[in-house]
Amino acid sequence: MALDYSIGPDNLKEAGENRLHIFLINNPVTLIIARMIVDKYNISTKNLKIISLRNTNTSLFGVPSIKPSICWKEKYFVKLFRYSLSISRALKEINPQNKEFFIYSSWTYLQAEQLINSKMCRAHIYLEEGQASYRNCPSYQYNKTNLFQRFQRDRIRNAENNNQLFRDDAAAFIGLSRDVFPAISLRKKIVLDNLNSLKVIYNPSLLGISHIGLTCAARRVVPAKWRDMFIKIIDSLPSTGGAIKLHPSFMSDPMAIELFEEILEEVNNKDVVLCGYNVILELEMLFEPKHLIGPLTSLSRYAELLGSEFEQLELY
Repeated sequence: MALDYSIGPDNLKEAGENRLHIFLINNPVTLIIARMIVDKYNISTKNLKIISLRNTNTSLFGVPSIKPSICWKEKYFVKLFRYSLSISRALKEINPQNKEFFIYSSWTYLQAEQLINSKMCRAHIYLEEGQASYRNCPSYQYNKTNLFQRFQRDRIRNAENNNQLFRDDAAAFIGLSRDVFPAISLRKKIVLDNLNSLKVIYNPSLLGISHIGLTCAARRVVPAKWRDMFIKIIDSLPSTGGAIKLHPSFMSDPMAIELFEEILEEVNNKDVVLCGYNVILELEMLFEPKHLIGPLTSLSRYAELLGSEFEQLELY
């Protein structure tokens, strides 16, 4: 068995009936897009499978998710064999009956490709992720890449620096606007229009808090500079205070979150709170306008889309 090239945007719903839908969720935007897809196509909970990467909170789905545990052998297998043991275990757990499935991911990182290449995968679909989804990055011919080229691509861990994000055998590309995936043919794109439907299932946590400071990604600042980063963010907030939202890349490290809480307690000279694990800023902006302050991020695009403001702050 192999990918079914007859599956595309026009028959995605029909082709997906009685098949599993496996979503790889690695940040709040992919979470939102995935939930909108589930609602739009009425995907049954019995066919819905969620794999949470980077410890992303997936409670928005209302079904249990798998958070792959990485053993000590993992990094060696990845480097030597381009094979993720944790994803292999996750697939066995969510698909014990070896049913056919669709894969949804933001781009072709190693774990996603491993699932796409499974003999039971019938189609793969790309989800809007953030800034990387608006890069002018065309799809590439996967069948014309060799093993060495794939190893080289795996070394580039961030979508922003990778020019081989999307395989040309994808069934569809799904996002929030026609501007998403600019180098991809409109025939392969699906633009969702049911964002407001998520107001029914999301419980806002920041009502009345208008100013929100954003940290940069974990790779941008060393731990020794975290305290300085928090001070700079707090200084940028008004005297009435606000909230600080950690970048998703920090959420997979409980020790980092604990340290951030300690730092905030030390340097907090205003009424500033740390956003909880379940806070999704893109959905908070559905309920009331926000003033976001932080390094340039995809949130600047979503703030404009949702009637909020974004103020750039240099943190690195």
